[in-house]
Amino acid sequence: MSFARQAFRHETDINLGLDRISSNDITMVISRLGCEIVEITRHHPAFGDVPILWRNGVVKAPENGWANHATVLFPIVGRLKNMKSKTSDGIEVWFNRGHGFARESEFTLVMAEPCKYLDEDAFCLDYKLKAMDELISGFPWNFELNIKYVMQHTKIIQLIKIHNVGDCAMPFQVGWHPGFNAPFISGQKSVCHLDLPKGPGKIMLNNSECFLTGQSKEINLGQDFEFTEQELESTYMFDMSSVKPEDRVASLFDHDRKFGVKVFFPDYPHLGIWSNAGAAFLCIEPWQGMDDHVIQEPFDKKFGIIMLRPGQVDTRKAWIQVT
Repeated sequence: MSFARQAFRHETDINLGLDRISSNDITMVISRLGCEIVEITRHHPAFGDVPILWRNGVVKAPENGWANHATVLFPIVGRLKNMKSKTSDGIEVWFNRGHGFARESEFTLVMAEPCKYLDEDAFCLDYKLKAMDELISGFPWNFELNIKYVMQHTKIIQLIKIHNVGDCAMPFQVGWHPGFNAPFISGQKSVCHLDLPKGPGKIMLNNSECFLTGQSKEINLGQDFEFTEQELESTYMFDMSSVKPEDRVASLFDHDRKFGVKVFFPDYPHLGIWSNAGAAFLCIEPWQGMDDHVIQEPFDKKFGIIMLRPGQVDTRKAWIQVT
């Protein structure tokens, strides 16, 4: 596929805290609340303007159902039992809801400008979140969270940088939770194609509250992973750590495979696949870590937890490629 030289347009809605970036190929809108992409629209030469995300561009929460679009998960993935935990040395940790506090925090826009990415024209936006009193009351570690979005042709890249600016090791998990329309153009969700990395894989089993049971199931992955609405509601939780980073790609296509998206997640060893049962969307979620176990472990011993030393920086890259 060839592309013309990129011309980008950047607009900001101060009242709503939205940054809109458009090109001939794609439009992306980012909310500074949660640093969440709330719209991706593909300007397709054959299909016209195709909305990519669930509730594409709709900021107001619905009365029922999933209200988000592409949630940033930090400093946990999933939930803690009873929303609280303790580290091995007794430090208390708590959150108001699942997936941590980044999703409901106001980020600061540091930079928004045309840039070069891998020697090609792109548009870059940098956002920052610093630990504040209302955050560290339940997560008592000092950090800086930087998120960069790069829009280039029909690709949107997310680069996350977590910096431990405190004086002790910081336990954390991190992830991304984009939800895609299913279908995008035609057909039904039930006949969409969900393609996972080919080869042996492992599903981590969970209970009705999505907590890990400690059991797992070995399966063969590949094209046309067969999903059910009931199991989507319960979440498919994959351990992809045995898959080579360059092969960590999950795709969602319409029934005729004429339109779809690919999610590349080389820096994330885990993957969630989720949806509200019967809703016309499907989430492909790169994760570092998962929910608590049914029998809760210390916070610093959670599955997939990262211990970041003082002064250390952890970086993660994932991207969405729209056809």
